[in-house]
Amino acid sequence: MAFLVLFRQLDPTGYQIGLMMRCMILMIVTIGLNILIGHAGLVSLGQAALYGLGAYVAAWLAVKQGVQFLPAIIAGVVVTGVFGAVLAYPTVRVRGVYLAVITIAFGLVFQNILVEWLPVTGGTQGLIGIPRGNVFGISLTRPIYFWVVAGCLIVAFIIQYNVIHSRYGRAMRATAQSENAAKALGINLAATRTLAFVISATLAGLAGGLYTFLNLFVNYETFTFFHSVSFLLMVILGGTGTLVGPVIGTSILTYGDVRDAAGHRRIVQRAMGAFPVQVARARNPRMAGPQRSAGGNPPSR
Repeated sequence: MAFLVLFRQLDPTGYQIGLMMRCMILMIVTIGLNILIGHAGLVSLGQAALYGLGAYVAAWLAVKQGVQFLPAIIAGVVVTGVFGAVLAYPTVRVRGVYLAVITIAFGLVFQNILVEWLPVTGGTQGLIGIPRGNVFGISLTRPIYFWVVAGCLIVAFIIQYNVIHSRYGRAMRATAQSENAAKALGINLAATRTLAFVISATLAGLAGGLYTFLNLFVNYETFTFFHSVSFLLMVILGGTGTLVGPVIGTSILTYGDVRDAAGHRRIVQRAMGAFPVQVARARNPRMAGPQRSAGGNPPSR
């Protein structure tokens, strides 16, 4: 919080304020993903779709129905929370790369819906003409909206802290480390994983709604598989399962994207290319190479 106050005291330009708000919004997404990956042990590569769902719900309500800022944001959070619960259902039977594949499929289907469902999503053109947010008669100009986004980031951070240090956070870590041990302790695996997915999804939906009223325009190109991989890299780079990891990882990659967009894209594309190899190895362990015996030689046939 002190850093944000200092940042505003330095009289930043409009571009710098917008970049900082975008970075804070992405931090909210990665905080939710950090809870899912770092504590529940569930890998999701569909986070950009949930982020986009929250953005499109808020945008559609604001443009098509004339709904104000706060109800639109709440609706986006609720809808993404419901989809998060639905997406959690396969985790009862599927783990690891197979769960990641399911979340990838969800993201690709969502992207196709955004392109094809013209009356609702606007197709490839997206939704334009989103009115600036207004709360209790106060117009959310950029200087005011900066503190709205900052407040939401602080709330997301508090949620993460309370979840990690609560019995629910301990249950998530127990299920991630050993399902059998968690069952022996009486932990409901399905409920625990569903809670992790719902928290992660609602934070992504909150970030999506904030992005809508920051950009005043939404388009499917912001919510692709490429962005889901970027979110995953942000969590890993900052330190999976740590409190400040999402903040650090998001700051580094966002700054890198601004300084060298081509380099940032190459890094994400390499991560995308490595994923099919990991899937193939999971399906066929022999691809990892022959196992060696204690003496260092390959086992005899």
